[in-house]
Amino acid sequence: MRTILLWSAALALAGCAQTLDPTTGIAVAVRRGPISPVEQPAVDNTAPVAGASVAVLRAGHPFTAATTDTAGAVTVPAPAGDYEVAVTTCPGALALPGPVTVTVTTGMLVPARLVCDTGIR
Repeated sequence: MRTILLWSAALALAGCAQTLDPTTGIAVAVRRGPISPVEQPAVDNTAPVAGASVAVLRAGHPFTAATTDTAGAVTVPAPAGDYEVAVTTCPGALALPGPVTVTVTTGMLVPARLVCDTGIR
């Protein structure tokens, strides 16, 4: 229920956002894994998640929401400051990752990588 409320509030605020600098914000990557039960050193055992829903909070309040593209990526323009990035839906996964905290600096796209658990072991 909390996820639905958070998602609804984020969507409502997304339409009210000011014009933001596209070179400042968060470069979100959502992946799912493991995709193979055998882990190999230096081999990525995850896959991108298209259509994952992402919520971004600032000071504990919804800032915006976004959906990942076919590469599992979405760029969220945001002014400098601290943010919490959370995955609210992750197609093809059994469990959602915990939120990550990022600090955005003016003129930079800060990476936020979240990996959803597939349950493969």
